[in-house]
Parts: sequence; C-alpha cells; structure tokens
Amino acid sequence: MNRLIVVKNIGKKCEEKLRETGATRIGLQETFEWSSILFYLVGMAFGCSYSLVEVNCIDWVKTSLLKRLMRATLGCVISAGLYFAFQLIDIDDQHLTEYLLTMVLPFMIIPFFIYGPFLIICQKIGLVDQFDYD
Repeated sequence: MNRLIVVKNIGKKCEEKLRETGATRIGLQETFEWSSILFYLVGMAFGCSYSLVEVNCIDWVKTSLLKRLMRATLGCVISAGLYFAFQLIDIDDQHLTEYLLTMVLPFMIIPFFIYGPFLIICQKIGLVDQFDYD
C-alpha cells in the first residue's frame, strides 16, 4: 500500500516538473511556445503570398514616415487586440484545446492578417504612397 502512495506522489511531482517553467525549457509550456513560432511563420508566408499580388513592396517601404508610423501603430493595436481576444477564451484544463485556441490559432491568424489583408487595407485607405515607375 505504501508503494502505491509513493508511486502516485512521484507521478504528481513529475507532472509538476513537466508544467513548470525553468532554465531547462523542457516543460509543456515551453514546448508549446517554441512550436507556436512555426505557426507564426506559416501564417506569415500565406499572408505575404496573398498581399504581394496587389501591394508594391517598394511603395510600401518608400512611404512617408508619418504614414509608416500610423501603419505600425494600427498593426500593433490590431495584433494585440486579436491576441488578447484569444486569451479571453475560458478553457477547463484541457491542454490540447488550450494550445490550439491560445497559441496555434492566434499565431496563424494574426500574421496572416498583418502580412496579408492588412497591407491591402492600408493601401486602400491611403496609408501607402503610390509612386509612378516608368
């Protein structure tokens, strides 16, 4: 009977070690955070391929400083808003669902939007200067 209690307690200690953050970066949270970087890159790649058909990269870069600052501020506000909206979703200790809703989806949707439709929207509302190239 004592051996079963010891084994049960060891399991709890292992689970605590798995979930804690630390210098070793082998915990569950760190694994999720590091793998979510891949989802960000996937969203960014699809967003770029979506927007570069309509937005000229040179126009985007050569736009006046004020418009670039306005675009950056607007992009940060939208990104932070989307990220925190996903964090508000209540999950009852289901780690895979939590990972999907708080890391995978935000890190795919936000870069897709910021590198894709956001560029086109900025061009449509006049935050990108149009230059004539002959």
